[in-house]
Amino acid sequence: MTIKGMQAWRELGDIHLQDARQPELSRRSRTDAAFDVCYMYARCIVGEKSELYDHPDASIFVLAATQLGWMDSVLRPARQHVHERDEPLRVASQYDVLLTLALRLMGALGADRIPAEGPL
Repeated sequence: MTIKGMQAWRELGDIHLQDARQPELSRRSRTDAAFDVCYMYARCIVGEKSELYDHPDASIFVLAATQLGWMDSVLRPARQHVHERDEPLRVASQYDVLLTLALRLMGALGADRIPAEGPL
């Protein structure tokens, strides 16, 4: 795990956040983008352990909650989305919850979680 890898996850999360906020995209696309923000930021919080899991894996959210000292239920909507994301008839009702969660993870991530240089 390198700092560049962590920065890439963070940058990818930031890009997905822009997509999640694009009103011209479908609500389902915006919901998926909000989930991707959550996932990338959670990977940053978990660090190198997240490389042990296939993408996407709900375990990343359990590890992130533990590392942040949050109750596991806080990240339940993101874990639930992992299992529902490929359902063809899935509704996009989780958009607001996932976007709020993405912003909360972004705040928890903060600049101090990704060192400026050197390996982790």
